[in-house]
Amino acid sequence: YFQIDGKNPYVARTIIHDYRRKTVLLEKVISGPLTYLYLQDSPDRFFVEHDELLELTDRYLNEMLLSFAPGCSKWQRQLQRSPLHHKKVRFLINEINEGKCRNIPYSTIGIFGSWYVSQHTIGKDAFGFNIPEELGKDLNRYSLGLFMDIPLWYIPDFKLRFQAGFYQHQFSYPYRVNITNYGILNIDRTDLMLVAAPMFELNSEIIRPYFFAGPSLTVNLINNSEIKRYTHVLNIVRERINELDANILSPGFSAGAGIKYHYMPEAYFALEIKTTRVVYGNGHTANLWQAGITA
Repeated sequence: YFQIDGKNPYVARTIIHDYRRKTVLLEKVISGPLTYLYLQDSPDRFFVEHDELLELTDRYLNEMLLSFAPGCSKWQRQLQRSPLHHKKVRFLINEINEGKCRNIPYSTIGIFGSWYVSQHTIGKDAFGFNIPEELGKDLNRYSLGLFMDIPLWYIPDFKLRFQAGFYQHQFSYPYRVNITNYGILNIDRTDLMLVAAPMFELNSEIIRPYFFAGPSLTVNLINNSEIKRYTHVLNIVRERINELDANILSPGFSAGAGIKYHYMPEAYFALEIKTTRVVYGNGHTANLWQAGITA
């Protein structure tokens, strides 16, 4: 038995290694009614100590679950398609020792499609031009993107949700300064919005409500925005066109909720709603409301 600077202790145990009995040092990851001992090898090996030392394999895992967690039948279904690894074994042993039966966390990668409404607000001093009034515009569009859910093994009811979606904003807004001066503001931009948010998921097996909230970052990919200003003097109309600068990076905040249907433990369909506040800069902000499907 030895321990290094607050790390997990190591204990000596005799196991079958390279087809012969050998005494090795195993990392003591969890102590309790079931003790979890771990050997980092190629491949990794997992051991459980109760009345005796037993190596944890896919076959023995089902027997152990029947013996120590008979009321958690969903685990056997959730383990059918997934090999053992260190974090998963640590989660299962810890749950059994604490008498809990939470869903086994999985990483998930998929796509999402959504319909969104964006409400744009452009201030009077936006882009350095003297616009006579604050402008507002609503848009209806569609968005596509990718998402990834990464489990937080030490807090299994939570995951990290990452999203990357494409958004396009195109609209024109005419304005008038006075009887001889007027203009048209054209916003035409394509963005990639990145979201990283903690996600809480209820501990039900098939139908799982979830909630998330966290920061967003909008990356401008294409910007063709411009302002056209007209002066009408003596039946002559003079036109001036100025390109409108767009910040490459724009901060924001997203929050949303949804309901998952797990047709497999590691795969699901979900209906989701989300709202995002984006500060584009230069006096330009937007609120986005989305409803869509993830899979």
